[in-house]
Amino acid sequence: MYQQGGLPNSSETRDESRILQVSNSSDKPPSDQPPPIPLPVFPNSLSPLSAVSAIEFLHRGEGAVVTFHRKNAECWQNLGGILVRDLRERFVSLRESLFSDSYFLINSTYVRPTSNRTSDLTGLPFCSRRQEALRWLNAFYVDVDAAHNNEDFCVESLLASLLTELDRAGFPTPSVLVFSGRGVWLLWPLVDHADRGRPVQAFPEKCEIYKRINRALANRFRHFGADVGSTDPSRVMRVAGSLNTKAPNQYQEVKFYKHPGEFNTMPEFADLLGLRARKITFSEKRVIPKDEARVRAGIARWSRPLEGFLDLWKVRGHFGERVRHSAVYIYALLLRRNRVCISDIVKRCESLGRACVPPLSAADIRRCVSSSRKAVSGSFDESISNTAIANMLQITCEEKATLTGWFKPPAVTRADKIANRRNLIVLELKRAAVFGPDRGRWIAARKMSQILSKLSTLKTATRNQATLEEILNHEHEHSQAEQTELRTDGLAVESVATSPMLAVQDDPVLTPREAAQYLRISVATLLRHTRMGEIKSFRIGKLWRYRKSQL
Repeated sequence: MYQQGGLPNSSETRDESRILQVSNSSDKPPSDQPPPIPLPVFPNSLSPLSAVSAIEFLHRGEGAVVTFHRKNAECWQNLGGILVRDLRERFVSLRESLFSDSYFLINSTYVRPTSNRTSDLTGLPFCSRRQEALRWLNAFYVDVDAAHNNEDFCVESLLASLLTELDRAGFPTPSVLVFSGRGVWLLWPLVDHADRGRPVQAFPEKCEIYKRINRALANRFRHFGADVGSTDPSRVMRVAGSLNTKAPNQYQEVKFYKHPGEFNTMPEFADLLGLRARKITFSEKRVIPKDEARVRAGIARWSRPLEGFLDLWKVRGHFGERVRHSAVYIYALLLRRNRVCISDIVKRCESLGRACVPPLSAADIRRCVSSSRKAVSGSFDESISNTAIANMLQITCEEKATLTGWFKPPAVTRADKIANRRNLIVLELKRAAVFGPDRGRWIAARKMSQILSKLSTLKTATRNQATLEEILNHEHEHSQAEQTELRTDGLAVESVATSPMLAVQDDPVLTPREAAQYLRISVATLLRHTRMGEIKSFRIGKLWRYRKSQL
């Protein structure tokens, strides 16, 4: 199976080949040392691989992304991911970050950043290497960590034993042989049995078979120190040419070697290892009926904008020069979202294009309809919003007020509700002729609440804001001639006619700290007298407040 020979001994790889070469010296070993273990010969077609060549050889799938990582004394660092087709151009900028204790993903992932963040060291985006995020399964592997339990680790002896076992078991020659510093990696590149021109797609069922085969390989070489826990598809390995700082000095540089051979498939390796197919059992999941309210909401999400667009067309009569292209594009998009057939979409868009001023050409209409297809094919989260449609069509506030089925009226804020309620209270106090700075003459809170509930709710008061303002203006006009004197403990107080809230504004509201400073006492003393009822106050929720005139 193997031919006599050693590693290539070119000027570039002379130092690298020393690991695998067998000494041909005729000197005999000293008598006090055991004879060296004879090494089996290795194929003379073995050639070294650089870091980029090794990654390109393993990651052969279309759109493959490889992620890089680094381990230092403090933590595990994610260096980001990059498309393999762009790796050769950018590897020079990554070389410094991958100098020592650096790793790369064996199997390929997607161009799908987990976030907008990028690595501070390399500038590459962070990509996920979890099993569910993988795209291609590139190679089976065995990680033989013989040096973890053996202080007298010898690469030559380990290699001799592994090659003998491979030959005895009838296993194919590994196409990639890696010396990681304290052990050996054996890699068999993987291809799809249905299409040998690409790796295996990382579907969930394929990943399960992949793990079973890797686990069987690890168990087969377990007595050599193979890591039986290293079987998952998201495994990383050291970068070629980087340094393993934990290895002996003579083995610190990580070296990759390639042997030209046939690629392997999952069924072929399963037969070699004696693995049998497992019966697939489907779990009986209870079918949960869809929520009817959500179904109706999903339909209304696009039916309402379409109805609103048609109403806007009726209101305007036509779309002008600045928005006519956007109008045809949005009309086609909304029709597609409402699942109208493409022939009807073209007819309706042509009708809209002819109604524009000036009319659109047939070529422009076709381009707008074609552009809408790409927008609809995206995810739901990326779909166009009503605000974006309003901006593209330049819909004014007056037009939005008429399109109530499409655009909701502005929500009433809490501040508006408070202002409306305060205006109603002032109006009722003026009608009762008790509005003034003396709150003791005001209507009790419970009675005022009953009056307000009989008049209207806050929502009705918001709708009838114009009527409320007319009443207040009428009261203001007559307040100039009516100078009412309010008697409080024998004192005459002239009612304020200029502004109904001016009297309240002239009497400031103090917090407990401000009130304590005004009375020159501590806050604890102020609160104690307040709870005893000796100091007049009022509460807003759980907070005490004080009128300065009552202190």
